[in-house]
Amino acid sequence: MTNSCPSTGLSQFDVDDATSVSWTDDAIIRLHFLLLDECAKLADPETPLDERLDILQWIYADPDKDDAPFSFARCVALVGRSTDPNHARFDAQELRESCREELLAGLYESLDRYPAWVRAAFDRSPDHVSALLAKNPQRINEAVRGCSAQSDLFATGPVMNTN
Repeated sequence: MTNSCPSTGLSQFDVDDATSVSWTDDAIIRLHFLLLDECAKLADPETPLDERLDILQWIYADPDKDDAPFSFARCVALVGRSTDPNHARFDAQELRESCREELLAGLYESLDRYPAWVRAAFDRSPDHVSALLAKNPQRINEAVRGCSAQSDLFATGPVMNTN
């Protein structure tokens, strides 16, 4: 089958549905390291809110999903064993708990860069704001631009609705 992918700048490539991709153990371990490296973005206040929330949702996913491939818990366990096979297994839940306060502080520091109504909307319903950003990562920026275009000096900011 031949596909064209203009959005990535790739012309055409062949995809054989019957061919499976084989991964080496080293490549799988590197991928786990790369996923954990994404957590470093949480330390940067310039990281966009939608990206920050995606990472936090991955870290704090339902514990029932800890055994899923490439979950935070699996990445922590595999990376821990691969860096020092004699080291005791890292516990993802302990790691989550130990850095929770720091991660929340970083999230709120990031939210402080936005107008107060964004923080208020997040405080009221973080899942709702996250869902809006998942649909449209530019939702807040669009609302902020709309606010700055308003001539009403007493405007409190747009309501974060699902429109």
